[in-house]
Amino acid sequence: MGNDNKPLNLLDEGTLREYIKSTVRSTVEEMLLYEMAFDLKTYKERIRNHAVQIATNWCLVRYTFYNDNFLQLRKHWMTELKTQLNALAIAKVSTRNQSDSKYKAVLNVWSEFEFDRDEYSINGQIANKFETEGIDILSEDYIKVVDDFKKETRHIAEIIASGDRTKVNNYVENLCA
Repeated sequence: MGNDNKPLNLLDEGTLREYIKSTVRSTVEEMLLYEMAFDLKTYKERIRNHAVQIATNWCLVRYTFYNDNFLQLRKHWMTELKTQLNALAIAKVSTRNQSDSKYKAVLNVWSEFEFDRDEYSINGQIANKFETEGIDILSEDYIKVVDDFKKETRHIAEIIASGDRTKVNNYVENLCA
């Protein structure tokens, strides 16, 4: 007969404490994010604050689909894009039809930036970052990426409006597939 009072020691105490602390922190952060509901005006402002970063990181990730010279940075850019898209996706909007309202809000802001119809507007927002990264903004690959983003704006809005982190993450993971 063994000692029934002796705890099973699968993890050391420090690892277990760190795991619990991390899990609690994540859960609390998610609860706080999910409990906050923004009015539509505030939500649109959040979109505006993320729009250029989303466009830039989307285009950087997509660029690695056409040009493998920057593969070492793909994961970093994907992480940034996921973070930005998820920040908008998980936000609650205080309206009756949350998904529809979020979708329309994103499209409205895309339209303000002219992301949905004008390659020159997209280029004007993202070119500096591409040049900083040493990417030729006159290259055929860059031009394809800008055109791809313009065509993809509605789909990105749908992904954000879904409110589903898994959809967002899968979408970003498949950008280069």
